[in-house]
Amino acid sequence: MSTIKKEITVPDVLNKLSTIFTKDMYLVQNRYCIGGNETEDETIGKSICILSPDIVDIFIDYFGNTQVIFFENIKKAKSAFGTEDEYKYVKVRMEERNKKQHIDAKDNLMKVIDSIKGWSQFNFTEEELHSIMDEGTTVTLFNNSDVPPVTVSKSIFPSIKAKDFDSLYYNVSKTRNLKNTYTFVLSYDHEIFQFYNILYYIKETKKSTNLKSLDKQTNKSAE
Repeated sequence: MSTIKKEITVPDVLNKLSTIFTKDMYLVQNRYCIGGNETEDETIGKSICILSPDIVDIFIDYFGNTQVIFFENIKKAKSAFGTEDEYKYVKVRMEERNKKQHIDAKDNLMKVIDSIKGWSQFNFTEEELHSIMDEGTTVTLFNNSDVPPVTVSKSIFPSIKAKDFDSLYYNVSKTRNLKNTYTFVLSYDHEIFQFYNILYYIKETKKSTNLKSLDKQTNKSAE
């Protein structure tokens, strides 16, 4: 017996994106998703999702070729989709300067990603995966590497399950114009988008650095 594959809808996409963008989100040029101020206050790093072409078409079919769409609350927007309350949470009109601000923010994040020459795959042990995903504890990376060690936790891997870590890649490089600072980029190929998280940390001589404490201080380098 053949099965009929469910056609994916805008609420389906918003539901998947809400695991990354926990509050507000901007959809730029119907393809790039970036966090709003409330989301960035709750998360670590600057995340960007690049939607696959078929998902881009779904948004174009519904919203048209809108340059920037603001989802004031992505979960409420998903629940209200198709009702008279939808546009309480979805803003498709904004001033040109505001549009430019978010297009520029997207462009700056993409410059970081496009500058990466190669990716490395994580090589977590089963014990480390268990510590991160099940126990919620931290793990120190790059102890025996030519880049400074850094302490990470589950919070920098939004929407990723332990079984997906084989598809998770990273790049570490020296950050331009910031002394002793390194750019740490995560990449994950989701079924409907490519996820990136861009974080920064400072080289220390005696101990590794927690990304959470540094990220808010150095996010401006990606702006």
